[in-house]
Order: sequence, then structure tokens, then C-alpha cells
Amino acid sequence: MKLAIDLRFYSNTPYGLSVYIKNLLQYLIPLLINSKQISKIYLIFFVDLKQDFQENFPNWLKATSQSSKFEIIYSGSKYYSLSEQTSFLKLLNSLKLDLVYFFTFNHPVFYKKSFLYQVLDISQIKTATTHKVSMVYKLKAKIAEYITKQGLKRAKKTLLLGNQTFFDIKEKLKIDLTPKNSKIIWAGVQEKYLTQGFSNYDKKELCQQTDNIQFDEKENLNWQYFKGLKKIHKPYFLFVSSLKKHKNLPLLISAFENIQLENKEKFQLVVVGSVDFKNQADLETMKNSKQFQKMNILHLQNLTDRELIYLQDNCQAYIMPSFSEGFGLTIAEAASRLAPVICSDIIVFKEILQDQAFYFDPNSRASLIQAIKSFLKMQKTDPEKLSKQTLKAKQIIKKYDWEIVALEIYQEIEKCL
Repeated sequence: MKLAIDLRFYSNTPYGLSVYIKNLLQYLIPLLINSKQISKIYLIFFVDLKQDFQENFPNWLKATSQSSKFEIIYSGSKYYSLSEQTSFLKLLNSLKLDLVYFFTFNHPVFYKKSFLYQVLDISQIKTATTHKVSMVYKLKAKIAEYITKQGLKRAKKTLLLGNQTFFDIKEKLKIDLTPKNSKIIWAGVQEKYLTQGFSNYDKKELCQQTDNIQFDEKENLNWQYFKGLKKIHKPYFLFVSSLKKHKNLPLLISAFENIQLENKEKFQLVVVGSVDFKNQADLETMKNSKQFQKMNILHLQNLTDRELIYLQDNCQAYIMPSFSEGFGLTIAEAASRLAPVICSDIIVFKEILQDQAFYFDPNSRASLIQAIKSFLKMQKTDPEKLSKQTLKAKQIIKKYDWEIVALEIYQEIEKCL
């Protein structure tokens, strides 16, 4: 049996889909190596990664170089492109595959053979129908809707990250998925978040109440150097994600400006994430903010996993104002590092953190401001209650295990074959 895994979305960023791919394959590859059903496995990356891999071959891929089962292919067909529907289709057909595993809704709609289809979310489609967007955005959302519908109808099985996407597909695409043709498989929290030494001295005692991460003096010194390098000199709130439309960054910028006025510019907001080429408007909103010009809003990119963990260890709270998500990996990661979480009240976030977060309506600036104020009030008047909340959230996150995720997906691949 011959399997191809479409990995064109992978890059070396420490957030977004790349994190999902990297952590899943770390545990999935050993299972595939030992599979008796599968004789050949093609891993298809976008061609821009070829040079990166020549200079720094990732650890999670090294096992493939020692197995004759695996072959790495570099495709010039980028996702969201016409080439994806033509040249990429030709490539897949030439390989004469028994199964393709598509990581996202992006796939050639005229591919006729069997495939396992993963729909992480339909945020772009939802945003185009519920918010003011450009005509170009609406057109791309329509194309995405068509491609997704074709994939859902023809896939041997569809994998979802949570119930949010299941309900969104039913409501927005009018497609009823069943247990026979779909399965919800959660994401996991990567091992580094569970093992890297804790760098926040102020939470040293709280850290002692956890069962895995412990305060590390050396990591604290590294944090002191890093925050000076990045000009972090005030208590700060943290946002981590690519700057896509549905991430709702302008609402956070606006609410933060209000919080700053009421608190004599006591805080900073650290925004970590690459700029989505389709959404330059949100970047401009951030850069035009007076708080950005005063360096109270910092935009950081190209951080390592270790640096990102430093930021989560030491933030006042992690804020995620998304309109829509398939899962919400960054809120799970932040909670695993004892960061209080302030997030929108969408289904999937409530599934992840239950009642151990400060929730708000992502369509309301006033609601977000109130959620931040509620957090600040609890931090000041009842720090013990806040500590208990962050500890409970961390305990909840323990169930999101990449090893379990990989095994469940491997079982679905075997069933499809």
C-alpha cells in the first residue's frame, strides 16, 4: 500500500499549523515505520523548505532517512494556488497512491482516488459571512467553501479538531457529518511545554504545586536577557498567532488602549506572529495605534520555541479574541505554563478550558475590556483564587497528549487503507 501525506503547510514557525504537523509526525512516523500494511510513504513539502532542510534537517524527520519506506518530495504547488488544482493533481496521480492524507481543506478537487481529509476549521468561510471584509477576501472564501464541500463529500473519512468545526460545517456548509464518515481527534500540547524549566521567579511557589515543570534559575536568567533584548520593560499581556482576519486582533488593540488609559500606561501588549499576506489591514491597525508608537505594543516574529515559552511563563495573562477556531492550541499551551487565559467564549475554547478562563464576547469591545478588568481585579484582590484557577487549567490540559493523537490518526489511516 502506498500513502502520501501533504505537508505543504509546514514551515519552521513555532505556532500555527506547523506546530501541529511537527508534533503529530514526531509520534506518527514511528507508527508508520512499523506498519505492515504500508510499503511506501511520500512526504510532500513545499519546495521553499528544500534549502532549509539541507542546512538543518529537523529531528522529527530523521527517522525517515533511516527507513526505505519514506521518500521526501518537494512540490512547487503552493496551497491556495491554481497550481494546486493542476500540477499538484498531476503529481499525486503519477504516484499511483492508495491513500492521501490532506492536512487541511486544500486539495485538488479533481483527485479521484481515496483520501483522508482533515478540516481544522472553516474560519475564513465563517468570517466572510459574519464580518465586513474585502471583495477579494469574499471571493477566496467562496473558493474555499467550494473546495471544502467537495472534500467533505468525497473523502473516505474527515478528521476534525473539535465540536466547533463539526457544528460550523453543519450550520455554514449545510453538510451533516456522521460518526461513520468523520471523527473528532483533539490536538496535543508539545512536550517542551510540559518539561522546559519555568522562568518566572514570581511564580516559583505556584510552580512547586505542579507535577512536572519546576522553576529553573538558569532559565530565569535567560528570560532576563531576552526581555531586555526585546524591550519588554512592563507587565505585559500576550497574544500569539498568525495575524489572520478571524483572529480579531483589532478588537484586542482597541481594548488594550482603553485599559492603558485607565491604568496610566502601566502595561505592554506583546503580539507574536507572522503577518498573513491576505490581511495587511490588521497589521496597519496595530502600527497606527498610539500604544504601538510608544512601544507599549510590541510585534515579535521568528521566535524559537524556547523564547515563546519564556513569554508565556512571564505574561500577566494570555489573550485570544478569535471569532472562530478549530482547536485553540495556543491557549492550551499558555495554560500549561500557568498563564491565566482571557479568551472569546466560542465553543471550542470552552471545551478546552471549561470554566477556568475569563471569557468574553468576541464581537464586543466592552466585553473584552470587562474580562481584562475582571482578571486584574482578581489578581489584586484574590490572588489565591487566581492561582487555583491557573492550576486547575493546567490539570485540564494534561489530557491533550500528542502520543494519543498520533495513535488515533494512525488507526484512521489503517482503516482507510
